[in-house]
Amino acid sequence: MLLGRGRQHLRVALPLFWGRWGTPIPYPGTLSVVIGKPMRAPKVTDPEKMHRAVDKLHAEFVEKLEALFERHKAECGYADAVLEVF
Repeated sequence: MLLGRGRQHLRVALPLFWGRWGTPIPYPGTLSVVIGKPMRAPKVTDPEKMHRAVDKLHAEFVEKLEALFERHKAECGYADAVLEVF
């Protein structure tokens, strides 16, 4: 109960570390970065056309992201992975 009472007095939640040796140093891991071709966004000033332009650009982005993922997933060690975009 001392920990609970102390937390109320400090008004701070004390973090529990789970990294290397119980410290905030993270465990080593690999990070793969793949960069695709840049996309151009049209300049839209009409508010009524803005939503359609954003939806179209978003759909194009997701399509290119899925193609980039499929093209490089095996060489990054995720050959069986499935990309889910919400």
